[in-house]
Amino acid sequence: MTNQRPVFPARLFYSYCHKDAQHRASMEKSLALLKQEGLLEDWSDQPILPGESISKRVREEMDKADIMVFLLSQDFIASEECMKEWDYGKQLAKDKLVFRIPIILENCPWKDLLDSDDIKALPKDGKPVAGFTRAAVAWQEVYEGIKAVIDQLRKSFTPKPYFIKEIEKTDFLSQQYIKLQDIFIFPRLSCYTPQTKDGKMQEEAISDQKQLLDKNYILVHGEEMSGKTALGRYLFLSLVQ
Repeated sequence: MTNQRPVFPARLFYSYCHKDAQHRASMEKSLALLKQEGLLEDWSDQPILPGESISKRVREEMDKADIMVFLLSQDFIASEECMKEWDYGKQLAKDKLVFRIPIILENCPWKDLLDSDDIKALPKDGKPVAGFTRAAVAWQEVYEGIKAVIDQLRKSFTPKPYFIKEIEKTDFLSQQYIKLQDIFIFPRLSCYTPQTKDGKMQEEAISDQKQLLDKNYILVHGEEMSGKTALGRYLFLSLVQ
């Protein structure tokens, strides 16, 4: 393990029937190392406060998730609320990069539930957790599967739409949504780099973002309110595109 923690942990959402709460707890325990290393943040409905809207909070957390796990059992399939979460998860998976993973807890008609969904279940080959002589072996397979998904997410980072919208914001008041990219004018920049071993600096004019992004490392310095933050946001949006 290194002392440097990842900047962007994957977010995992648990969908489960409360009758299967002990299985959710076992899965959380099996993923503890990923959380300790800062690779994963998980959420179940446990933190919801009395009086808080359950369905609203659940959907908000599903919208933020990179990984949605559905702990499938007879009780899950019989639960109206669980099936609503299952359907909403399918809808989200059509619109963005999100991994929707069935976790098979026991013998149940999970293959019929998936129907034409071509997604892989855990443990391996959809063998139910209850079918293992030792449950720890099943949860180790789940751990390995989730870790592989996190590795893939870190290779294919995609910013969330709500984050992009925040980055695109401007200070203009308008009935129309004006994006930063629509009004941004690239500033006049000078880049200073070491020229010789004696430490003398060479000045170079930077006229566009390609020239700037070709540099391996950049330290931006300027007066207060000179547009440094706007430049950073603009460069981020250019890289996303």
